[in-house]
Amino acid sequence: MDLLSLMTQQMTTEGAVNSLSSDNGVSAKQASGLVSAALPILMQAMTNNASSQSGAASLLGALGQHQSQLTIEDQIKDADKDDGGKIIGHILGSNASGVISQLASQNNMSTSQASSLMAQIAPALLSGVALAAIGGKKKKQPAVDLSDGLDIKDVIGLAGMLKGSGKKEADGSALLSILSGMMK
Repeated sequence: MDLLSLMTQQMTTEGAVNSLSSDNGVSAKQASGLVSAALPILMQAMTNNASSQSGAASLLGALGQHQSQLTIEDQIKDADKDDGGKIIGHILGSNASGVISQLASQNNMSTSQASSLMAQIAPALLSGVALAAIGGKKKKQPAVDLSDGLDIKDVIGLAGMLKGSGKKEADGSALLSILSGMMK
C-alpha cells in the first residue's frame, strides 16, 4: 500500500472522523470527504516543495519535529491546531487560502471549518510521513523504487540512504534527488 493510501485509510477511520466532525462542527461525511480530498493535495505540495534543496531541508526538519508514537486517530484527537495551521501554511504557501476555500466548497462547509479541520490533520500527516521515513518496523530497508510512485518503502529506503551516506539529514540532498526523479 502506498503512503497516501495508508494515511487516507488511517485518517478516515470512524474514530478519527468522529473527532474531526465533532471538533469542527461538520458531519462525518464532510470530514471524511475533506480528508480524502486534502491528503493528495498536501502530499503533492510536499513533493513539489522538496524539489529544491532548501525545500527538502525544510521538509526533513519538519519531519524531525513531528514524530509521535501515538496512533493517527489519537494524534488527530489531541492535535495542536495552531501548529497545524502553520504546517498547512508552509506546505501550501501562497495557495493555502485558495486550496482551503475550494476544499470547503467541495465538502459543503465554511472556509473556517475546512481550515480548522486541515490544521487538525496536518501534525498527524507529518508524523505519519516521519514514522514511515524512520521505519516503524524493524525490517531490512528496501531500495528506493519510484516506478510505482512514492510509497512507504521509498520513504524507508530514503531514511536508510540518509543514514548510510554519512550526510546530515538537514542537508536534504538525498531527498531532493529522489523526489526530483518523481517530478520528471
